[in-house]
Amino acid sequence: MSDILTLASEFLERMSNPAYGIRVNEDYALRFAKLLGSERAEEPGEPRDSEKPEELGEFEKMLRGEVERLNDVDALTPHGWLWILGWARAKDLDLDGQLLLDLTEKWSSVFLQVSAIDLATRRADSDWIRRKTPLPLGDFGHPWLSKLMYRATEVPEEDRPRSGEVHTDRAERVLIALLQVGRKITLDAASTLLHHDWLGQRKVVEYFWFQCDGLEEETRDVWIERLQPPPKPPQSPPEGPPQSPPQQPRNPDFF
Repeated sequence: MSDILTLASEFLERMSNPAYGIRVNEDYALRFAKLLGSERAEEPGEPRDSEKPEELGEFEKMLRGEVERLNDVDALTPHGWLWILGWARAKDLDLDGQLLLDLTEKWSSVFLQVSAIDLATRRADSDWIRRKTPLPLGDFGHPWLSKLMYRATEVPEEDRPRSGEVHTDRAERVLIALLQVGRKITLDAASTLLHHDWLGQRKVVEYFWFQCDGLEEETRDVWIERLQPPPKPPQSPPEGPPQSPPQQPRNPDFF
């Protein structure tokens, strides 16, 4: 890891990790903000366009380059990654697609998965035509989301138990993250994931209906109409506490 990224990672951990306490978080956030802006040229009273390369400080220029070249999921802690993904989104930076996939697999945090999916799909929604019926996974028109769903539902032969039961935690996290991103394309992906035929499909569908049961009736009806999920299996809900799905679609086009 470069010196720039090493320095940044130390600041990011201390300003993002609540374990250090609010005072340390705020102190390092202020110091990092000064570091990002310390070398920018600025005339008194003149507004600054931070998106123009010629108006960026040298540290920020170098950090942008390092972030776009990142390919190691272990380069940062989850707190560091959350900040980097949010910063990359705000600065319209492109991170390596394989890295974003690996992040969704490495870390179980739904917040981190939402950030990775949001960054990977931020330019796709404008050209995406909302599907009236669920697309088969093999026909889904976004390669990155297709890989995400394939990896979430892949069960290697050696990992298949004799009972036929499989772990579906990853697929469930991906489903919730797709819903929370709330774009047309990610909602279509969530519908595709629910309909995808694999060993864990039944458990994922049960999990979805378990989440729906905790919603208000109006919100529940909106999500069912939008996603067109498979029928609720006649079985008890999966074990474990539910995660909170979004209470309503963010985009009015969903209605």
